[in-house]
Amino acid sequence: MFAQKSVFKLTLDTINEKTIIKNSFFTPPFKLMRNFYDKKLTSIYVLNSSAGIFKEDHLSFEIICKKSTNTAILTQSYEKVYDTKDSFASKNIDFTLEENVSFFYMPKPLLLQENANFIQNTKINLASFSRLVYVDFVIFGRVAMDEKFAFKNYESLTQIYRNDTLILNDKIKINPSYMKENDLNFFANYTHYLSIYLFGYDEFYEELKASFDDINQLFYEGLCIKILSNESEKLLLLQDKLFKFCQNKI
Repeated sequence: MFAQKSVFKLTLDTINEKTIIKNSFFTPPFKLMRNFYDKKLTSIYVLNSSAGIFKEDHLSFEIICKKSTNTAILTQSYEKVYDTKDSFASKNIDFTLEENVSFFYMPKPLLLQENANFIQNTKINLASFSRLVYVDFVIFGRVAMDEKFAFKNYESLTQIYRNDTLILNDKIKINPSYMKENDLNFFANYTHYLSIYLFGYDEFYEELKASFDDINQLFYEGLCIKILSNESEKLLLLQDKLFKFCQNKI
């Protein structure tokens, strides 16, 4: 357990058209695995050596993608948020994508356990001609442990900018103890909530729609998929299928 502010920073650049880590800085419990290269894409696995996120853990996640980099940020295991007692835990995400970048942020799901209070803030700035696939996958408790919606509070704010102009502002706040039963019926007893945002892929909307029924166009630009389910595996398979589709468009 690391009841402290934990920092993860990367700057990505290119050498001979290959994306590499130019600079990195991280504190416990973050670790980096060896990079994997596939065609034009560099996949980077971020490890968390802690058992999960605990009371007063505050994570800061910052990545700068230089021009023409192609990167996927992946994780190996679910991120568990444990009982935060009378406090809370948080994660701040800040991504900067310069011109002609393709960037995939596809972590494994966040699992909210009993009495967890978790706040996440995400800010992403896209330059011209940059592409983004951003995944936010949350599980509202361990059903087998009778923890369905047993967490204390969950808040997530996602703000995405194109050349410093706000193009997406999406916030979800769930506080089961203060919500009436009818309010929770919005989830129709589903415990898994997957959100995927795609920017720079509008020209492939019809092609994507043929394979992903739940994809929709956003108001200004971009596409999104939002799905409720009771199965992780089904949603992870969909996520992988979408990843392969978008990777082939680099």
